[in-house]
Amino acid sequence: ESDKSCSYQSRITEATMAMKGGNKESIIHEIDNQTKRYQSFITAEHAGESKFECANRTSQLLTETAMAWHIEAVGSGGQRGTGDRRTMDASAALYKRVTELWKADDYSKFTFPRLVKEDWPSIYRIRYNMADLLYAQERWADCGPAFDGVVLENPEAPEAAEAAYAASLCYQKTYLNEHAKAGDRKGTGAKFVLDASTLKDETAKYATKELSKAQQDMVASFSRYVCYIKPKPEDAERMKELVEVKYARAYTYFEQHHWEEAALIFRDISTNHADNERAGSASQLYLECLNILMFHTTPKRSACVDNMGTDVPKFIELFCTGDKANKNSDTCTTLAKVNCDIQRLQAQRIVEEADKGASNAIELYEKAGQAYLDLWEKYGAAPIRNKQPTQCEKLDEIVYNAARSFQAGRLVASAIKTRMVLLNPQYGMDTSPLAKKAMYEIGGNWQAIAVYDQAAEWYERFAKANKAEKNADSALSDAIVLRLGLGQESEAISSAKLFQTNYPKSKAKAAQIAYAVGAHYAEQERWDQCKQALQQSARTIEEAPLDIQLQAHATLGRCQERSKGGAAARGEYKKVLGLWGDGASAIKKIESEYKDEPEDQRQRRLGRALEAVGEALFIEVTDREAKEVDTIKFPTYQGSGAKDDVSKHIKDKIAPWFEKKQKAISEVEKDYGRILELKPAPPPKWVIAAASRAGLMWGSFVTEFRRAPIPKKWEQDPEIRGAYFQGIDEKSAPYKEKFAKPALKRCLDEAVKFQYFDEHSRACEQWLSENYKKEYHIVDELRGAATRANNVLDERSSPLKVGGQMWSPSAADKAATEKAAASDKNAKSEPTN
Repeated sequence: ESDKSCSYQSRITEATMAMKGGNKESIIHEIDNQTKRYQSFITAEHAGESKFECANRTSQLLTETAMAWHIEAVGSGGQRGTGDRRTMDASAALYKRVTELWKADDYSKFTFPRLVKEDWPSIYRIRYNMADLLYAQERWADCGPAFDGVVLENPEAPEAAEAAYAASLCYQKTYLNEHAKAGDRKGTGAKFVLDASTLKDETAKYATKELSKAQQDMVASFSRYVCYIKPKPEDAERMKELVEVKYARAYTYFEQHHWEEAALIFRDISTNHADNERAGSASQLYLECLNILMFHTTPKRSACVDNMGTDVPKFIELFCTGDKANKNSDTCTTLAKVNCDIQRLQAQRIVEEADKGASNAIELYEKAGQAYLDLWEKYGAAPIRNKQPTQCEKLDEIVYNAARSFQAGRLVASAIKTRMVLLNPQYGMDTSPLAKKAMYEIGGNWQAIAVYDQAAEWYERFAKANKAEKNADSALSDAIVLRLGLGQESEAISSAKLFQTNYPKSKAKAAQIAYAVGAHYAEQERWDQCKQALQQSARTIEEAPLDIQLQAHATLGRCQERSKGGAAARGEYKKVLGLWGDGASAIKKIESEYKDEPEDQRQRRLGRALEAVGEALFIEVTDREAKEVDTIKFPTYQGSGAKDDVSKHIKDKIAPWFEKKQKAISEVEKDYGRILELKPAPPPKWVIAAASRAGLMWGSFVTEFRRAPIPKKWEQDPEIRGAYFQGIDEKSAPYKEKFAKPALKRCLDEAVKFQYFDEHSRACEQWLSENYKKEYHIVDELRGAATRANNVLDERSSPLKVGGQMWSPSAADKAATEKAAASDKNAKSEPTN
């Protein structure tokens, strides 16, 4: 083979192209022959000059033909091409063959005399043209890698930016074709919230997905663009392309749930390209990523709210100031809402810290309340006053939470004032469920600070305006009790009638109210009205819980007793004892009826029930005492006074009396002991009364010894008479020491222990002071009236709910209210000496 063989083949190829210009198959066939000749020629023994000439001629034929067909198919200089896909395919194939046959350095040594020197091709340009043809043919899967090859060939080339952008477009087109139903880029549809309590766990739904091969290539292409292409800020077109590539890259991560990667890029677009049309939607998608990271990933990134707190105000400044506000109205609306939610969450975090028991919890609650209130003022009150739309959702919750925080911080006046905002028609929140709830809670606030008339008024307002709402019946019953405590009977009776009208099915509550009215009259010692009120409500009371039934029957019995209806009174007391039975079943029933109440309230209810049982038992035993003890009268002596006659009277009359009286007292004393045996704990009031009556029975028995007659001569002889009475005292001393004194001492000890003093404890104290002057003294100036003094057990005048439990929104408020009630009662019951 001569050194001219390659040259000869090139001339044949040129001749074929000239004669058969319209027959591309023949031309391609001859170019194939040229390529084969070149490949065999350069491997054979030929002169170096001949080899170079062969390579140059072959490159000219392939390159120039490819370029000609390229222009023919796609056009040039404003002239449209044929658009023939076969021509494009042939051109692309030739371009590809060039890149396969020669490296860039070798190719750069070739000359192309038929072309203007400025247009001489390079491998870089060949690659670009090949990718451009693929793009023109919409061969997206091929043009992406092709343009990537252009960029990698020379990242500094003038066309590199355009090639990188074209590569990103190819990858995006490929992806969109594969996901034709995906439509434009949108969010996940995840609900944007900052309160996890409103969300269900959807961690699995938002779990990270692996990038497909196509997505990995696409992200790599996007990354190359971002890394290699650094357009100048003034180059608007290139800057726009850069943002598009960044956005596409971020959205690829977003779609596959790579939330952190997506968030970083979306934030970059929002903050560094705020003038781009993509910036607004990027900011929203950024916030969505953070929201998902906070609530739907493992671990949950609660700190993301801090990022939001920093970035959202920046976004508002970037997108929502001046003329930008109208342009970005939708974005600004979203950002304002998110900003409000963030500030709301910050206030909520303060409350949560206080709830954990921080040492400065009171100050934290106050701080949270003010934060909520400031939020309302900025996003609610101010826009409303200026007749502008509000910028926050659930403003009623914000105001309501402010009030709750103030209340927890013991700023009750601020809590009331804040709740009044909810009820102000100017703000349009007065019909919301929280406004209704606030009306009820305002009543509780007034009650907590012992302004009972205001508390009752607000409870009544709430119940009248919202009779079907939760707590409406409780509010009305509380108002009744407060009105009774204030002596406002007509208002209390009016509310009681309203209760019966509004809540006919609330039989238990109605019974409690009926009892409260009767108990009020009993407290006022208006016995006839008490009797009338309780008798009229007898059927209703039978529907009440057992503790209320016990108290009602005991109270009615007391009222009947005081209005001279003894027989009827005994019937009521028997009902009390019948309902109580052996006590075990009654205790279980009371506990089951109030199983949802706190333990301390259940104990209070049980204590009141035991008080009623103790009263009934006491009355029953005092009746037996009157019948079995008091009827055993000391025998009257009517003899001559002679010694024998007196001795006979003592033997025949007094001795039998002594035995009979002693036995009767012992039996009745055992009955009084039944009060001490009440379980789980006997009522102190009736323990004192029982001990007093038992002790005084023995004391009276001892006193009656001195009533025994003596001969007239003994009466005239002081020495004999003294000796006689000394003997009597010695005979009665064991009963005085073993029976009377211990019972009366127990009576007095219980009174001191529970600070409960009444006529029974007074009687005990007087007997002890008269019979044991050295041990016991009456100090009248240190005690007030003998009834109801220091009675911490009798709480009916305190601010209580129907049934006896203290109203209290918190333990602190409860303690304060109890203290205030006790002080008020003592002031009424203990005059100052």
